[in-house]
Amino acid sequence: MPQSTSHALAFLGNLAEALESDPSGGDARNLLSSFTENLPIHSSAPNEHDLLPELQKANKLAGCKIYDEAHALYLQVVATILGADFSVPLSRDQAGGVKCAGYMQLSMDDRVNLMVCYNGVANCLGETHKETEALDWYEEVDILHKNARFSARPALHDWEYYDPQPPRQEFYMQRVRALMGAAELYLRLRNTGAATHRRCTADELVKHVPAGVDTRALRVLCPMDVVTGMMQFRHPEPELLKQWEALNKDLQVRGSWQKMKVAKNIPPRMGFASFIWHGRLYICGGMKSGTMEIYNDFYCMDLRKQPGTWRELPRYPRPVFLNLQLAIHNGKAYCFRGAPRVDYFDLHTERWGTVLTSWVDRSGKRGPWPIADDELSDYAMHVVDGRMYVFGGAAHKAKMGCNLFAVLDLGTRKWQRLSGVAKIPEANPDEPGPRKYVASWVDGKNENLYLLQGMADRAASEMFHQAHAACDSHGYDDFWSWNIKERKWRREKMVGNVPCPRTEMACTYSPSLNSTIVYGGYNPEIPTLFADSGLCFSFTYYADTFVLDHSSPSPRWRHVVHQGFPTYRAQSTLLTDPDTGRVYLFGGYTNTDQVPSGKHGHTRSFCDLWQLRLDVPGGHFEEVNVADEERNARLGPWQRCFNCGNAGMWRKCGGTCKGRAFFCDDACLKEGWKEHKALHNCGTRKK
Repeated sequence: MPQSTSHALAFLGNLAEALESDPSGGDARNLLSSFTENLPIHSSAPNEHDLLPELQKANKLAGCKIYDEAHALYLQVVATILGADFSVPLSRDQAGGVKCAGYMQLSMDDRVNLMVCYNGVANCLGETHKETEALDWYEEVDILHKNARFSARPALHDWEYYDPQPPRQEFYMQRVRALMGAAELYLRLRNTGAATHRRCTADELVKHVPAGVDTRALRVLCPMDVVTGMMQFRHPEPELLKQWEALNKDLQVRGSWQKMKVAKNIPPRMGFASFIWHGRLYICGGMKSGTMEIYNDFYCMDLRKQPGTWRELPRYPRPVFLNLQLAIHNGKAYCFRGAPRVDYFDLHTERWGTVLTSWVDRSGKRGPWPIADDELSDYAMHVVDGRMYVFGGAAHKAKMGCNLFAVLDLGTRKWQRLSGVAKIPEANPDEPGPRKYVASWVDGKNENLYLLQGMADRAASEMFHQAHAACDSHGYDDFWSWNIKERKWRREKMVGNVPCPRTEMACTYSPSLNSTIVYGGYNPEIPTLFADSGLCFSFTYYADTFVLDHSSPSPRWRHVVHQGFPTYRAQSTLLTDPDTGRVYLFGGYTNTDQVPSGKHGHTRSFCDLWQLRLDVPGGHFEEVNVADEERNARLGPWQRCFNCGNAGMWRKCGGTCKGRAFFCDDACLKEGWKEHKALHNCGTRKK
């Protein structure tokens, strides 16, 4: 076994034991320090003579673990460069969001000195266990980098590398230091997705620096064996779920996934549309992964009745319903295909119909239809105050995704362009880039529409011989808001315990919690390594869950810590029942080469239904049987052994409990039988 592999596997087991034996996380922090011992996060910069004297002194203080004095000195340097009135980290409410005129106008010397300061402050905070503030400062280093990109001419797409001219060694050193420092904190918080992304990003940066930059110095900060070890994590990592309590309540929240009983399932699917209306869950179209079996069927289920029963509705009147959306207004579910004719389903009469729309300019003058071949899919769509907003998606002239943003007045039946185009656009840092499968929602006040991440499908561009073609697609790491009243985009900060870049994720806004919830998805750029077989995939599937509480004065993403969870997947949907506040997950697909499955084939789609409960007021967590879930919850494709707690493809109990417990071997069955029998009233089946 390679040294990096054995190192990572041993670390996993030791970290899980540390978290279980010491809920405060002290032992785990020590292990993390050992695992990352090759990462001198607080070491002084290699080109110390290029730094301000105050920074040299601050670095020495940090190196001697005199963190309070070092912290204060770093802030003095920041104030000297930016001015005493400049607020750092940038306020969430500052006019430009991530884009900051003060940062864009910096000289490269000042930018590098600020990076050193921000990394120094983050390290001081992290070493004194102030993870929340430390992550803010590491994020600020990335914001400095982004503003340098925003200043580049010609403008750059997000997948294009930015290199300062002339190349500056210390610029790259500080970027790598920030990525590796943030990764250490995310791993401490069990957010393996963000930790792996940061380290893989640092690794890619080291591999692509221009000539003249010393890669050996960068590799000291980002050792290859540490990156390889991170690639073996799953997200979430089952071995890290033995400890359920939140270590940091600003950055974590407890949750529980429960699989719901359904009397008879509909065919498994991906690429479908779904919504909840009057307590009923609706599912339309999609396809079975790995086949050419495309659906146009339509079902609903009354969520107030258990077990749930699907009722078939009139089929979509066209042969194919794939990667389209349905949005509700005045008792009708509207579907947009990219054509002037917009289909709808009347939820009262349960009949399909269509309306003819037209395209007008800002003066109201009728214009040509802007979407070639009337073709659009994989977009985001929402109805706000009688207006239907559509963003992005795959178009005939943009198979990778476009960035057209348009609105249809459902009263006048007239469309108007708000921004972007239905083709591959030129790079523009002031609006979202071309993409598909973006997560989106509207806030509770109907003031802002939000876009999160998504994908530029450059592999599709290669297949169809279009611009910006590449073998691998690009997963965006951005967050945008559209102010509906002001008609203006703003790139927002991603702060807290954030979801790593992904696409095809499930997303819902919960009005009762005033929170956005994100689950699962897929990243086309983050590799997954299977040490036992030596297989390495260039992509990753997720099953982690995140919450953004919009009611907080300073909203931060929180990672949901739980016991069991639905298996790793993409193209599932999260939905909130507005009447009850309950949150549901349905369907999706996964790659069975990467995710263990008892079924054959390279992909598998799902038709399962889950409910998420969160340990917040109104989150229904009081319904969770905590003791039972800690022992029996299903960990994605694996099951936890009732006796020893290890995760694997275990066999379920064959007694009268009907498989409520699993055991990894006969020894654990013998040892845990008495407790299982008492807890689940289990007995031996009569032959």
